[in-house]
Amino acid sequence: MGKTQVPGDSTSNDARNGLIIAAPITGTDRGIPVHLRVEAGTGGLTKTSFILCDQTGAFSQDRFLRYRGEVIAEILLAAQQITGRFIDAHLIYRQRASN
Repeated sequence: MGKTQVPGDSTSNDARNGLIIAAPITGTDRGIPVHLRVEAGTGGLTKTSFILCDQTGAFSQDRFLRYRGEVIAEILLAAQQITGRFIDAHLIYRQRASN
């Protein structure tokens, strides 16, 4: 069985060890606040889509079959900030526990 192809937004431009940090993109609005809305026409998208910032992961460069466009800097920064909240969440809980 072949691997599923899913569009993704690379939140990292540093592909160390053949890995890229990316978040999947979907056309389905699930009403989840950490799913970043990107309007149709932005970066070559044909329909309004959502970057799933809560599903960011490390993917092999081999999974990225072709270049499909790029998001504007403001959207990339917003995706990185949302993703960063998940990465830094342990610091927030540690601070709350010590108060």
